[in-house]
Amino acid sequence: MNGRLSLAQIEENRAGKGFWADNLAVLVRRFPQVAARLSAPQPAGRVQVMAARNGLPTAVVFDEAGQEFLVHSAYHPEVEAERLAGTIPYEKIFFLVVYGFGLGHHLRAILPRLNQKCRLVVVEPDLELLRAALEAVDLRDLLAAEQLFLTGGTRAEVERDLAALVHTTHLFTVSNMHFVSLPYCDRLHGDFVRATRERLFASIHSILFEIGNDVEDTLTGLRQSFANLHSIMAGPSLAGLAGVYKNRPAIVVAAGPSLQKNVDLLAEARGRALILATDAVLKLLLQKGIIFDAVLAVERGMETYDYFFRDVDIPPEIVLVGLAVLVPEIFQNYPGQKIVCFRKTELVSEWVDRVTGANSLLKVGGSVAHLGFSLARHLGADPIVLIGQDLAYSPEGYTHGVGDYLGEQVDLSRAEEYVLDYDGHPIPSTRVWKNFLTWFEQEIAQTGATCIDATEGGARIRGTEIMTLREVIGRYCAEEIPPLATVVPGAAPDRQARYARLAEEITVQQQANRRLQKKARQAVENTREMLRVLDKGGAKTPREARRFGKTLQLNDRYLIRIFNEPFLRVFMQTLVATAHFRINSLGVVDTPEKLRQSLAVQERLFAQLFDVIEIVNKELDRILQEVKRSC
Repeated sequence: MNGRLSLAQIEENRAGKGFWADNLAVLVRRFPQVAARLSAPQPAGRVQVMAARNGLPTAVVFDEAGQEFLVHSAYHPEVEAERLAGTIPYEKIFFLVVYGFGLGHHLRAILPRLNQKCRLVVVEPDLELLRAALEAVDLRDLLAAEQLFLTGGTRAEVERDLAALVHTTHLFTVSNMHFVSLPYCDRLHGDFVRATRERLFASIHSILFEIGNDVEDTLTGLRQSFANLHSIMAGPSLAGLAGVYKNRPAIVVAAGPSLQKNVDLLAEARGRALILATDAVLKLLLQKGIIFDAVLAVERGMETYDYFFRDVDIPPEIVLVGLAVLVPEIFQNYPGQKIVCFRKTELVSEWVDRVTGANSLLKVGGSVAHLGFSLARHLGADPIVLIGQDLAYSPEGYTHGVGDYLGEQVDLSRAEEYVLDYDGHPIPSTRVWKNFLTWFEQEIAQTGATCIDATEGGARIRGTEIMTLREVIGRYCAEEIPPLATVVPGAAPDRQARYARLAEEITVQQQANRRLQKKARQAVENTREMLRVLDKGGAKTPREARRFGKTLQLNDRYLIRIFNEPFLRVFMQTLVATAHFRINSLGVVDTPEKLRQSLAVQERLFAQLFDVIEIVNKELDRILQEVKRSC
């Protein structure tokens, strides 16, 4: 697969697509999303594959001006590849990102050098070059390599693939990450490389921000979800509302400081746009006499009730849409219709949604405005308009700007984070707001509806059209639409049957938890036994060495089994991430002392997992008794 080829052979391979079918078969199996993108028509004539001086294939890519750029050396591609591969500190890397697939020479040099834990992530911005490589060179062995992950295509497609990758257990390896970019990528696709790299970091930070909750915090969310069980069972399902506002405008109202510029215009949009307001603007809109369709709430602290809902005279035609984790006082005391929803991709929320039969999942990031955006998308709204969504401080340093709720005023000279405004100038923000911005941009990229930023200030949200609210109303708010309260369906009639099924589901989950708890206990015993062997000088015979290796592999399988249990994962992910980061800091475990340190971390982790499962099952016991009393 590394043999010399004549120019005639290379041209014959490409003309007849000699390797295309075989390579594509592997690509479809391993990376179907990339294969699908290659099936789309690609521009032709920009890539020329040819024989290098030593007979190995190389390639030239032409830019728009007709200037040519070598992908690999025109003389000795394999020597160049070995030289590049020799510069990478493999013993410290578990997540290696390489920009440029080229014809695969450098990847062949890198793969044998990787440690067993390392993932090789290859990004090819030029699909025409990738297709040329698949036609001209036999790449089946590279594409089939277990440690390889391949992506390519547009910037948005690559960003989406990388974000999905780090959402898996590979998140635990990114603490040891390294980047390599081939010269042709830097010269031809420099902006692409920088942007996707920055977005990868932003995705990682966003995920770590979301999983940072401890066990008690997650248990609180579970308890409050079941404290709202009556509202869940009595309320309507979001599934019944899918698409009911198809091609109708929706305005999501957040509490950013720019809201004061256009909030009064909402009165003109009433009845002609679906108006979804965050809890922080509830009092302001009511004070101004603006009746809207729904108020949104996501924060589960008692402060949400005290600040925004307590003693507020709310018209019954305003629907409450809130996450199940809200304090029960909000749902119990709300005068109008209530829709209880759950965070999609948050595993405990998905479990509660499933076992209660609520069928009310939405993708919700860290902010209440995210809930509004996802609700508008679920209802089929188009366009989706954002106002009050600054995601940055006001020029005066305020965090919010709605009546009495101005929020904190800060010294802008001490701001540590910045975002770009509409004109590309940096403005002060916070890390939390940058995470919110990342979520919006990722979701907007996957949304078919037109998304409009009518905030009239603050951060530039990539993927949105910039308009004033006055322009939005003039262009999109011409026809009357029904209020949300008139289209919300009634409660499902099978409530008692749902309670009975819920009791069964909780019992099944407890049984699964106990089986995994036994594996955690066994892993603790295995780890302690391995530490005793190390204390006695390590494995002294081949048989002992094999037993040691098998025990390590068994513990790995136990951890994967436990962590892959969807319901338990959210309780454990912070513990597992912390343990992985500590082990990763050791680099390649290649000495007895590093092994001892690694085993000590593992012993503590499995003991913690055992305790966590015990705590969770006791909480499920309490919930089960309450459910049985309701049956």
